[in-house]
Amino acid sequence: MPCEVRLKIWFLNFSEIDTPVRLNCPGYEIWIHPGDIIIGDVDGVVCLPCSLVSDVLKLLPQLVSGKGRNGSKHSPLADERVLEDVRNGASVKDAFQRHRGKI
Repeated sequence: MPCEVRLKIWFLNFSEIDTPVRLNCPGYEIWIHPGDIIIGDVDGVVCLPCSLVSDVLKLLPQLVSGKGRNGSKHSPLADERVLEDVRNGASVKDAFQRHRGKI
């Protein structure tokens, strides 16, 4: 179901098309490059670098099937447990290894 997000957008200078954009995020060096894929929902936004798209597409069947590379099955509640761990300060990598096995 599509949703509408009303955001105020402003800028200081003119920009160019097909050039990298640096996000103004204190403490982080975040760049979005032409071809990167931006994915967002009510929980946040992720930038998938164009260079990683093929790797992510290879992993998707394993993520959807609930099986890691080693064939282990994760619990139906694994995603909720991963989210809880991340909200409590764990890295996504550590939370995935703990609840979903090695992907």
